Amino acid sequence: MKLPLKLDALLVGSLTEPSKFALEGFTESLSKEMHPDWKVKFLIIEPGGVKTNFAGPSMKFSARHPAYRDPGCPFSQVMVYMSNESIVE
Repeated sequence: MKLPLKLDALLVGSLTEPSKFALEGFTESLSKEMHPDWKVKFLIIEPGGVKTNFAGPSMKFSARHPAYRDPGCPFSQVMVYMSNESIVE
């Protein structure tokens, strides 16, 4: 099932992109600051997805804050998508 663009960006971008870019940006910046005579090379390895039970039985939820109970809230839409159930509170 393909998510609408706004949810696709929310799921992928907010959870993974900041940490990935932090490492990539740091590596690229550091590589530009190295003196060429030192002949230090940098390599960024970006492995593909790894199957875990992160969003499965190992995930624990606390009580939802009232600000996130609105079914139209993007967070609620993501939770519906992840659980494939309607929001019941």
